[in-house]
Order: sequence, then C-alpha cells, then structure tokens
Amino acid sequence: MLSDTHISCWARTAFSFYMNTTANVATLAWRASRSGIIGYNDSGTAVWSMTSSGPSPSSDRRLKKDIKPFNSNVLENLNKVNLVNFKYNFFDKDIEHHKKNQSKAKSLEHNHDHKEEEREIKRLEKEANTVRLGVIAQDVQKIFPDIVIENEDGNLAVTENKFIYYLIKGMQEQQAQIKELQDKVRKLEQR
Repeated sequence: MLSDTHISCWARTAFSFYMNTTANVATLAWRASRSGIIGYNDSGTAVWSMTSSGPSPSSDRRLKKDIKPFNSNVLENLNKVNLVNFKYNFFDKDIEHHKKNQSKAKSLEHNHDHKEEEREIKRLEKEANTVRLGVIAQDVQKIFPDIVIENEDGNLAVTENKFIYYLIKGMQEQQAQIKELQDKVRKLEQR
C-alpha cells in the first residue's frame, strides 16, 4: 500500500519518482537513452532499465559483490511445477458492473453510453473466455518461495523474471545429465 508518492518531470528526456511504502523506500531517476529508459539510484548508478520487453534489474558484474555459484537441485523442483490452462475470474465482476451501467443507460435513454457499455462488455467477455497458460502462485510458493510476491490486495504473483534463472539452472542440470548418458552410451558402444 503506497503511503506517499511523488512524481516529478523535467525536460522531454527524463522523469523521476519517489515512492515511500510501508515495506521500503525507493528513489529512482529515470532518463531516456538509445536502449530504453534507464533507472538510476541515489548514487547515480544505473540499476534498472525499461525496454520494450519490460523492466529489468541490472545484471552487470561491476554492481555485484559476494558472487557465488548457485548450486541446487533445481531440475527436480522444476518438475514439481504444474503448468495449467485457466481463465481469469476477476473479469466476471467487471462484466457485471458494466451490465448494470448498460441497464441504467438504457433506462435513461442514453444511447451513446449504452453502446459504449455494450462494447466494453463484449471486450471483457472475450478476455474472460480467453484460455491462458501459467502456474498457480500458491503451488510455486511451496517450491520456490523467493519468486512469489504478495501484492497490496493480498493476491500472489510469480515474478517471472526471477523464475527464468531457475529455468536456466534446470536446463544446465538437464544438459549435464544428457552428457553423462551420452558418455555412458559411448563407453557401451566401444565394448
């Protein structure tokens, strides 16, 4: 829950925002660059970038310390993550809300408002019926608790950019298993 927010803008190439939450304080100045929008912390270090693919924390070695290899049996845990097909249920409330507005507009003979609500209902119904692919945050939280966050409404979300690192490690582990099996096959073929 935000307790204090300040946004300031200057020129055409930069803006900054200050955010004070109950959990932490973040001050970032953002500047436009050729590669996207870059976020700088108070000391002037570029710590975030915003490109067409979304926000990304900096991964530059020069900004890190206490670097150690990540050794874990990730592949076994990745096999526990269930991919599911689903539809979002939160569109149902929005649809109901717009149907009430549509009904009011119709009774007041506001034809333009009635048609706008009708278009919005159709759009929301399409979204509500879209089958999506994903995971259930509560299930992932049991396996990889560090990549699940709770938003201000209490709903859980999987931070997909962190999940990618587990996928990379799992792929590396799988490749090591494949190489081990290939070596065993070669030895058997040589007999």
